[in-house]
Amino acid sequence: IRGSSIIIKYNSDGLVEWAYGEVLGNYHNGYYNDGVETSDGGYIVAGRKNVSSNIDVYVSRRDSNNNLIWSSTIGGKLGDNMPIKIDKLSDDRYILIANFIDKVIIEPEKTKNGEYLYAYGKSIIIYNDEGLIESVFYTQKESQELLGIESLEDGESIAVGYYYGELCFS
Repeated sequence: IRGSSIIIKYNSDGLVEWAYGEVLGNYHNGYYNDGVETSDGGYIVAGRKNVSSNIDVYVSRRDSNNNLIWSSTIGGKLGDNMPIKIDKLSDDRYILIANFIDKVIIEPEKTKNGEYLYAYGKSIIIYNDEGLIESVFYTQKESQELLGIESLEDGESIAVGYYYGELCFS
């Protein structure tokens, strides 16, 4: 499909087992930009999806044959929201770093505790294996940038980036 996003699974010999392409949203400028294998041999991938005139963050969980298990779209009324990195925590949870142009309200049906959550600016979002959001952490200053995340063996994780001026987390 021209202008679509793609997921390709290679075997240990470097041969393609399957390839999957899809248009993410209304236009051809959505794409996946990161993914990680899950403990059951499936995958979780993060990308951007065009909805109306906005670009939203899109996360999907797939089994080993690329069948969709769940998906989640988070976005606001403005602009170009961008996933940066997704990784697996040791306990079948997933950690996503994303950048949101405006404050985004996450509806209760998308959260584990059934409460409203908010993402803004550079955000860290924790998903459980059912696709529900457990927690969100975000920075409020334009002078801060989260660029990467790495899971540690003990279930913790480390985020890296930079800041200038006062460091602020909410």
